[in-house]
Amino acid sequence: LGAAHFVGMHWGAFDLSDEAVDAGPRLLHEEVARRGLDRDRFHVLWPGGSFSVDGRGAPRRHGVADFDD
Repeated sequence: LGAAHFVGMHWGAFDLSDEAVDAGPRLLHEEVARRGLDRDRFHVLWPGGSFSVDGRGAPRRHGVADFDD
């Protein structure tokens, strides 16, 4: 798609499977690493978190689940 940023949200909002509540973000982080993608382009919001981009396209992160969390 050529998107500058990927923003994952609404994960864990509903318990719809047998997976752990954090399985989505964890699997995403693993896949980003496996494929050697730029992890600074992937953002997973905590419930209530926000994400914005300044005029130059640089992200400003608030309430984002970092890869190291």
